[in-house]
Amino acid sequence: MKKDFSAKAYRNDLKEKGVFHTDSKLAEIIKSYGKDRPKNVYDPTCGVGTLLSVFDDDIPKYGQELTEDYLDVARKTLKNFTGEVGDTLKNPAFMDKRFDLIVANYPFSIKWEPDKEDVRFRDWVDVPPPSKADYAFIMHMMYLLADDGICVSLNFPGILYRKAREGKIRKELVERGYVKEVIQVPGGYFEDTNIETVILVLSKAEFKGSIKFVNLEENLERDVPVDEVAESDYNLSVSTYVQKEIEVEEIDPVELRDAIRNSFLQHVNGSLGIEFYLVEAFGDDEEKLELLRFYQRVLDVVEKHILNLKEQEKSPGTDQSTRT
Repeated sequence: MKKDFSAKAYRNDLKEKGVFHTDSKLAEIIKSYGKDRPKNVYDPTCGVGTLLSVFDDDIPKYGQELTEDYLDVARKTLKNFTGEVGDTLKNPAFMDKRFDLIVANYPFSIKWEPDKEDVRFRDWVDVPPPSKADYAFIMHMMYLLADDGICVSLNFPGILYRKAREGKIRKELVERGYVKEVIQVPGGYFEDTNIETVILVLSKAEFKGSIKFVNLEENLERDVPVDEVAESDYNLSVSTYVQKEIEVEEIDPVELRDAIRNSFLQHVNGSLGIEFYLVEAFGDDEEKLELLRFYQRVLDVVEKHILNLKEQEKSPGTDQSTRT
């Protein structure tokens, strides 16, 4: 039976695996944080090759994909492409190569089988937990990254603040100077979910002592010293370091009072007009008198409050908390 390979079926299949279809606009954004003309480019979970498709035909492209049908599409549509079928974490291809640029939208927080003796993971403080493979993909990419290369990956925001093993690995990632930029990406870039994501820009190149945090939605960015990141327990959430300033409008109390009074008078005037119309049109003399008596009671209440205020002015030493 031939596999259904419509665009919708492809996205649904990816979603079941914890992957969301990468929009071409998002692929261009990811590309913009890498090199303009990389010597080669690699995607460890390439799918049908969307992330690789935004690069020029003369740039060598490499990718690994678990599903052979998807890799066949990449092979047919991409120029200068070498693809391998297989599980990137269990049976990685291209282990003898080093890449100038790595781009990825790996499956978020899937289960995996850790192997502490694997050459890609054994030099780190710990291995990621079996329940979440996010940092396993990141460590895999850093292993295959050239010394002067750049890795740009799309990630689930939880990797920025989750603790335990992931917290230890994130701390080491920062302390090694690999984290260069953290970009908060708003929802709306995936057809199948409105999930917010985060782009990590990683490199083994010389560390400048600070990490750039970017909020794409608000067009805000800030270079944060690594010492400040350490003080925040190596939390890499963009909102921890980049926040939109709230403009506090100065309020003129006299203008505010006048506005409240005018609003009240307009309301009373409108209500009076309606009531007098109804009484005049449908009421008798007794109802007219009752309406007058009601508003006289309103005036009496106002007068009472005014008299209370005058009494308070005469006794400035009175404890405000005991007034009724």
